[in-house]
Amino acid sequence: MGLWDSLKAVSNLVTGGGAKVTLEVIAPSVREPIQVTIRAEVGDSDLNVRRVYLMVRAEEDVEIPDVPMADEDGTIIRQELERETETCRLSFDIAGEIELPAGSSHEWQAQIELPVNAQPTYKGRYAEHEWKFFAGLDTFGNDPDSGWMEIIIQ
Repeated sequence: MGLWDSLKAVSNLVTGGGAKVTLEVIAPSVREPIQVTIRAEVGDSDLNVRRVYLMVRAEEDVEIPDVPMADEDGTIIRQELERETETCRLSFDIAGEIELPAGSSHEWQAQIELPVNAQPTYKGRYAEHEWKFFAGLDTFGNDPDSGWMEIIIQ
């Protein structure tokens, strides 16, 4: 490996640029298994992957405008009330240790199930519940990943 190759390999460790990762989610439902496909396009260097993983989270956000509240002096003021809470956090190992050759393409498929008490996506006047999915390759340094993607769950 020449100096240029070494510099590219170090850069990929820092930036997560060793691969481009994409995620596809099919039939997202709280009642049925969800099909996920993770794809990786490996860059210019071989990539040692400890595992391929998927993270899922759901969050409920509430914003109520014009709520009367007392300040420190007891004076009634009107403020917006905001609260958020995480309603679900899951992690799935999709594949184990693998070496991905430079310039190669890979695909992993899996079915996941959400907990029986999972709520679907909703957007109301004052509250909303949203789901986000994130796929990554666990490597030395910064993991190549898909980024968090909002997914509508029915």
